[in-house]
Amino acid sequence: MPEKLSSFSSPFQNFCTGVNAFTSEKEDCPPNLRNLPTSTVILDNKLYVAYGFQNEIQVFDMIEKKFLFRFGDIGSNEGEFNGPFNISASSNQLFVVDSKNNRIQICLLYTSPSPRDGLLSR
Repeated sequence: MPEKLSSFSSPFQNFCTGVNAFTSEKEDCPPNLRNLPTSTVILDNKLYVAYGFQNEIQVFDMIEKKFLFRFGDIGSNEGEFNGPFNISASSNQLFVVDSKNNRIQICLLYTSPSPRDGLLSR
């Protein structure tokens, strides 16, 4: 069995009495409350986790093993998502497959004093 090296947990947890799974259609656990990571990517010692049902990306520090920030909200403007189920990264760019908006958003990542200032969507 593989050795567990580390674990991360979202600080934004929602409690649902129903099954917290992709196939659950329980009224007591609507899709926007499902704490299901749908895609992950590592870039510059940061773990980016897409939460497709919650329309956001959460960012964790791989070295310190802590939550840094989250971004995104439901919508169709820049930096807003509707079903960001998959992400990928290259150089300083994060590619977000914005499924229900029928587009791929490119978020430019750069170093700055404040983590929230390290993101630019286009």
